[in-house]
Amino acid sequence: MNNRSVYALLRGNSVQDRIVSSTAFTPSGVQIIRPVNADGYTTLNGFLSLGQRLAWHKLNVNLFTNGNLTRSTNLVSAQPEHAHNWSLGQGVSINSAFNDQLEFSLSGNLT
Repeated sequence: MNNRSVYALLRGNSVQDRIVSSTAFTPSGVQIIRPVNADGYTTLNGFLSLGQRLAWHKLNVNLFTNGNLTRSTNLVSAQPEHAHNWSLGQGVSINSAFNDQLEFSLSGNLT
């Protein structure tokens, strides 16, 4: 056994008739916000983890990458406004189980 692990996840979501904010202004400058149904919300998430057990120290080291892409819609003055957001992150975690009584984990992630 080589004491390695690989974990991957890819997930997508699309919502029809999502409740969003519709912002409008009256001629006197008063802002009116009301909920409306709008299409156009989609999201895609991904995750990849590579792990290695270091048996001589009873440590598990995992390197992981995660990403997210989101497209959403709001209405401003009855016109659709599309927002595209994305993020990408890298991280590392170190885990150990010395015995049945003591376990620890140390991790960090940059996005």
